[in-house]
Amino acid sequence: MSSAQPSDTSATHASRNPHQPVIEPNRNPQPRKTRVEKLDIQIRREQIREKENEMNKEIDMILEEKNKKIAEVAERFGKKPAALQKLADRTSTYCGQKRKSNLYNTLLKAKAQELNEGKPKGERAKRAEIHAALLNDRDAQRMRDEPKSDDAKALLAQHDTQRVVRKTGARSSNKAAAQDAGRHMAKMGLAIDEFNARTGVASFMVMTCGHVNDTVMPAFAGTAGCMEFVQEQFGVPLPEMLRKYEVFETNRDKDAHKNRLKSLRTACKQKISEGLCRIVGKKRVKMSYKNYTSDIQLRYGVQINQSWPRSVRFSKPDSNSSIAELEILHKALSEPDLEGGCKWVKLTQEELTKLAETTAPTKRKTRSDKDKKRKKRVSHSSDEESDASKERAGKKTKTQKKKNSAQKQLPPAPKSREVISDSEEEEEEEEE
Repeated sequence: MSSAQPSDTSATHASRNPHQPVIEPNRNPQPRKTRVEKLDIQIRREQIREKENEMNKEIDMILEEKNKKIAEVAERFGKKPAALQKLADRTSTYCGQKRKSNLYNTLLKAKAQELNEGKPKGERAKRAEIHAALLNDRDAQRMRDEPKSDDAKALLAQHDTQRVVRKTGARSSNKAAAQDAGRHMAKMGLAIDEFNARTGVASFMVMTCGHVNDTVMPAFAGTAGCMEFVQEQFGVPLPEMLRKYEVFETNRDKDAHKNRLKSLRTACKQKISEGLCRIVGKKRVKMSYKNYTSDIQLRYGVQINQSWPRSVRFSKPDSNSSIAELEILHKALSEPDLEGGCKWVKLTQEELTKLAETTAPTKRKTRSDKDKKRKKRVSHSSDEESDASKERAGKKTKTQKKKNSAQKQLPPAPKSREVISDSEEEEEEEEE
């Protein structure tokens, strides 16, 4: 997988999503044909067309006989011919479940790819030839006899993966993406009309590009009356609404890129830290990338770099600006027990000894004033205490002065009996 960092100026949808599987473009290896070859092809097409006309006549005769037989059976059992027709064809008006991959069809497809690899379209093997080659293949016969074998399961899993890629994979070019969008928009517009005819439900849908470099043209599909609804409720014509929606989506992609990058970095850091604390048995352990060998491997006897994804640089997630690499790392950390998972493991004593012998001691950075006389540090605690005491003394002096000035303004308070002299007591008795 490519380790190139995604950018807002990427050319294609596939390059902006490197973590997503890419649908291989259809390439025609057939060389240019000469005039004689073209005439030969035209003659063969006319012959094929004549055979198809004859075949269609035969099929029409078969269908006529089938309809007559169904009508006879319906009359005999008192049923409608349409009901028996549906039972005979085993058809339904509703979409059923998707069929699972069939082993024989999967083997047939693999054999066809093997026989037709690198051949032009006119020289490829016919279906009958592929069937015959498959029946003579011993490995294919063995897998058919043992459908639950590992080889058969691996082939079916590969086929299912290819089906998923065809459904959800990214188109390899802007032209292919635009063609795909146009075809599916036409299908969905037809589905909306058919759904409206069946149920009477009104609906509409809007399509526009999701990136400034996409070549997908904005489109609209809906039932009758939707355009009037847009004009009346939004106050703008439909083309103007599509333009605004396109501007909104292209601008939103930039913010989504930043938010996705931030969330992936946070999630990766959290999973790495949680796994380290769990295997060490402590609540808080600080992860170190710069001194990883000495601070993590030799100190705690654990490591994670051996199961680290190869396409991702072993560094702090905050220093990685590639969403594709961070998504690969996050998936590996989220599924540690599966193949390709990333997890912490303990080192054996032999591994620790070998690592300690091959690892040089970490040297600290030397001071810039090395071999120079430095001034003696002065403790600031004594100075702060003296300043605080002076400040408290100053506050106390001001408070005392205010108290004394207020007492001078009050009338003299009566003296206590304990301090009156004897002469003053005698004078009071004479006055009485």
